[in-house]
Amino acid sequence: MITQVAWLDREFVFSQPIGMFPISLERLRGTLARAKELVSGVREDALARRIHDKWSAKEHLGHLVDLETLDDRRLDEFLSRAEILSAADIENRATENGRHRELPIADITGDWPLDATS
Repeated sequence: MITQVAWLDREFVFSQPIGMFPISLERLRGTLARAKELVSGVREDALARRIHDKWSAKEHLGHLVDLETLDDRRLDEFLSRAEILSAADIENRATENGRHRELPIADITGDWPLDATS
């Protein structure tokens, strides 16, 4: 089995050629469709289940929705040529307190910021 690198241990490089941007953008735009397909037909209780005290599928998807505000703020800052972009909440309070596990998955994906048709 391949061990996944923990999120906080990942390194993001910004040396990709500009020609990679369309590929990255399309991958991002397709996230909702891929997420919906992954959870399609899965029982709500299974999507809400935490394993080894890690986030459930609902919490992971809810987290992406929670990040929309930060994404929008950072984009505005970037376009305004801010020297420093807003910091992320490393403790993920919005997700930890979001009660995503209690929501129907359709409500979570229905709040998705990245509509594949836009």
